[in-house]
Amino acid sequence: MIECEFCKKRFKSPNSLSKHLKKCEKNKTVEKKDYTQMVENLKKTMIKIYGVDNAMKDKVICDKQHEFLRYKEKDIQAKLNKHNIKIKKFNGYKNVSNFFCSSCSHEWEDIPYYVVCRINKCPKCSPIFPKSSIENEIYQFCQSITNNIILNDRKVLKGKEIDILLPDVKVGIEINGLYYHSDQYKDKFYHQEKTIDCRSQNINLIHIFEDEWVNKKDIVKSIIKSKLNLYEKKINVQKCKIEKLKLQEAREFCDENHLNGFTYGIYYGLKDMKDEIVSVIIFKKLRTKDKNVYEIIRYCNKINYNIVGGFNNLFNYFLGKYTPDVVFSYSDARLSENKIYRRNSFKFMELTEPNYYYINNGVRENKQTIKKHFNEDKLKTISKERELMEEFLREGQKKIWDCGNYIYKFRKSRENNNEL
Repeated sequence: MIECEFCKKRFKSPNSLSKHLKKCEKNKTVEKKDYTQMVENLKKTMIKIYGVDNAMKDKVICDKQHEFLRYKEKDIQAKLNKHNIKIKKFNGYKNVSNFFCSSCSHEWEDIPYYVVCRINKCPKCSPIFPKSSIENEIYQFCQSITNNIILNDRKVLKGKEIDILLPDVKVGIEINGLYYHSDQYKDKFYHQEKTIDCRSQNINLIHIFEDEWVNKKDIVKSIIKSKLNLYEKKINVQKCKIEKLKLQEAREFCDENHLNGFTYGIYYGLKDMKDEIVSVIIFKKLRTKDKNVYEIIRYCNKINYNIVGGFNNLFNYFLGKYTPDVVFSYSDARLSENKIYRRNSFKFMELTEPNYYYINNGVRENKQTIKKHFNEDKLKTISKERELMEEFLREGQKKIWDCGNYIYKFRKSRENNNEL
């Protein structure tokens, strides 16, 4: 590990340190300049101590330019012997290899580097829980509803980790802690690219933010169970009636059943035989040149309920009442598979760039919510929103990025649906 001489943070490689030095807050004494020479000196030090210029590299090149593996199979096997783990097929220190546990006869594939880092234990008879207590809780919840779970899978994405993989339904779960997944550690496209990579492998990756599990645990559990087709109750839409809801009814239902809570708009809901709301949809009229353009800004069912045909019924009722020319929907790419839109003649337009939230007191907040934290006197002295946000960021606030939105568009002509 290499230490920054200014802030004392530690890094695995010279390249990581070089990137850090350019934006190190405590690096006030050094002008912003080319760090090439410094990086070269660090690489020489790493080669002298470790035989490689980067601690993550598997191959070593000696003075005579001979190349050989830094860690041989026998070296790794020696570390695994005391835990009754054997290497069945070795493909390199950082390549997927096969392992066998003598204690429970479990066979699995993993990268030797990560097996060694996990204290050399079998994932079945000595399971290693995820790093955070939240990951631990979600893993234990998944264990309570299904048997086939792969923890910290690196096979699907060829080295990149999926926190929890449910192979039977081809669903992956990524737990995004607000600190280590903030823009300090993860760039703008990290979560989106991982989602796209999983989709290319036919895996539906859902992202759960830390504050969602803490504050809306029941909704998150319902989302995970729905991916496994597990519901407490299944209701056919023919046994429900459509009603235009009052503001308070829509607010209470969305706050209890939607991750993003309530927002203002035009509210319609489905009520069952007991006159209880089981599904809600909210529309908003957009301010555009075309007079009759709307957006679906919320749709949710009661948690742990499956309302068969609910969206189709509510949407068609709205079409009959308001006869819109165009309806848009921005579907959250970190949660949705978008099947519901494709089945209802929506046309896929594009995947937007990731959106960001500010992290404030352990929760994610958007720009509009952040403004409420400024008192009126302060707002009067700052005329531009940009200046206000810059001042807010100077106070040490971090951002966290999501996966963007899938934009879907519906026209009266019922354009044919495009597959992603």
